[in-house]
Amino acid sequence: MLKIASIVGLLLLATPVWAVALAVEGTPQTGTTTTSPLVIARTTVAATVLFVHIIVGGSDTVTAVTDNGQAMTKLQQINKAGNSHYLYAILAPNIGTFNVSITFTGSGQHTAAVTWFAGGDTVLGWDGSAQADATSGSPSITIASRTGDLVLDSVVDHFNFVTLTP
Repeated sequence: MLKIASIVGLLLLATPVWAVALAVEGTPQTGTTTTSPLVIARTTVAATVLFVHIIVGGSDTVTAVTDNGQAMTKLQQINKAGNSHYLYAILAPNIGTFNVSITFTGSGQHTAAVTWFAGGDTVLGWDGSAQADATSGSPSITIASRTGDLVLDSVVDHFNFVTLTP
């Protein structure tokens, strides 16, 4: 199963994923813009799940995320330090070269990263999520997982005050 966890101030998004061999397929793609939509091309050969991590500046919000025109599922949203962070996913994305399109309000700085994996269970998908934030100390999260699960996480340090120790 896939689980998601988040820490903000530091932002952490973590997700346990399926008890099977799961591997990044291809090269993750990124994009940055101040105009909507942000479009990022991706090419998959055998992907079973695709993730999009989005950072939206100011009070702007994400209104839609699609992969090849197909709506993606929002797994996490956290608002902190004048920014919003989102994690979207889709199981069994179309194989081939397609665009991920991110529509948002406003004209702040918007950045996204698209990563896709092969080898996951497209029926079980992800299971659970957690998030936390802090502006000092050692923020942490606990997320239930089983032997063989993969936990996907993301950390953002808005204040440049930490040394990350996984």
